Amino acid sequence: MPSCSAQTTSVAPFSPPSGTQIVEAIAVAERGDRVSRRDRDWPRRLRFDFDSLQGFEAVDRAFAGWGIGFKNAIALQPSNAAFPTRSTQNVLMGAPEPGAIEIEFDRPIAWAMAYITASRRTVLTAEVGGEIVDRAELPEANLAGRDRPIAPNALLQVRGTAIDRLTFYGFEGQFTLSELCVGF
Repeated sequence: MPSCSAQTTSVAPFSPPSGTQIVEAIAVAERGDRVSRRDRDWPRRLRFDFDSLQGFEAVDRAFAGWGIGFKNAIALQPSNAAFPTRSTQNVLMGAPEPGAIEIEFDRPIAWAMAYITASRRTVLTAEVGGEIVDRAELPEANLAGRDRPIAPNALLQVRGTAIDRLTFYGFEGQFTLSELCVGF
């Protein structure tokens, strides 16, 4: 699966010169209506900049300019040392209902990856038209400061054809999501 580089410096959205293919872009919070982009305006990979969000900001429409909607997610800087960040300050957490985050895509994706720290088993599912086409699982908690076989910020990734929804579910526990990246 392709990876998303933490060193990417391009800022999106923007219109590239004619005939240019954008390899990777960073989706900053736009807080607007969903917009239609031409195919050439889409990168092959899109990495979400959660640091462009304010603390405790509801993320539902923050990336709507990219045709991407979040359900039940807020941005925050973890104050609990059991939930360390990886390379960013902000992470996403399920709220107001704990333990679940949904992401819907107007333009289907081919793969997704994110780093998860969780208090319980956590599952990422990829869906096409309501049918699960792939899933990845963190089988148990991976909090920092505990003697656990899985380190904090474990990578979960899924792939498929025309994925239009991702669901992260924490089975009555809390989890943080960071460094979300998707590919088209």
